[in-house]
Amino acid sequence: MKTIKLHERLSNYLITRNSLNRVFNEINSLEDDKIEIDFDKISFISRSCADEYLKLKSNCDKIIIEKNCLESVKIIFDLIEEQSSKQGHISNTRMVSASAPIVLL
Repeated sequence: MKTIKLHERLSNYLITRNSLNRVFNEINSLEDDKIEIDFDKISFISRSCADEYLKLKSNCDKIIIEKNCLESVKIIFDLIEEQSSKQGHISNTRMVSASAPIVLL
């Protein structure tokens, strides 16, 4: 399984949709079927960037596992998934985490 550390390829702040296109172009070119995306040191992801990540992930034929997501990053992903389901979009992009699932109270 190949691990991609986002902070090494981008920065600690994921803001633009285009930045993720480069990462997913690399992922799609890999021979590995299973890819681990390491969110270590990622302290912020914009809503538009998170939305793009989930769209690119859903169009990818690889198994993608997220690792080291901060709670604040997970909340943004959960918000987008919740909004998509309310709008009638069926999403198969549920975050797969290498750590324990979060529970929002």
